[in-house]
Amino acid sequence: MGDFNVALALDESSVSGSKITLAMQVFMDCVEELRMDDLNQTGLRFTWNQKPQTSDGILRKIDRIMVNDDFLGDLVNAYAYFHPYRMSDHSPGILKIPSFVTKRAKMFRFSNFIVYREGFDDLDKGNLHSRVLKLRNELDEVQKALDINPSSMVLREYEGCLLRAYTDAVLEEERYLKQKGTYKLDP
Repeated sequence: MGDFNVALALDESSVSGSKITLAMQVFMDCVEELRMDDLNQTGLRFTWNQKPQTSDGILRKIDRIMVNDDFLGDLVNAYAYFHPYRMSDHSPGILKIPSFVTKRAKMFRFSNFIVYREGFDDLDKGNLHSRVLKLRNELDEVQKALDINPSSMVLREYEGCLLRAYTDAVLEEERYLKQKGTYKLDP
């Protein structure tokens, strides 16, 4: 599992190349020698982006979750899910093992908070989380569409606008939650 910094095949880039590079060949030889394969995956095909809002932007599959036959024999239903990259240049890859159930504790730790935005107390706080979710879903859909059509300048520009709005909304919500947590700790 990780960022291998090189694609395994020519079709794993939005910019088509006509020959296999030395780095690709070395990586292919290593994968073959170790008898590894990509785990079945869903989500985004391209896992890395460079300058996604520009016309010379590149999308590539360089992040992978690879397994051997022993792994597949033990965990037949396992698969990889690559989320939209949102604010990063890499798509987070998650190993999903459906036969295992995990319980996650929901704990939040809040720090003291200095209000960064004038008029922050006048905001409609109930809509902050809804706004973050709405923007995150829109950003995910645009990044999925960009994964299918990496040369679309309209999608690249729209992604840039959504990314800025999403980043601002997440920061605003985080600041509110930290402030709210600090108030609850004070007598």
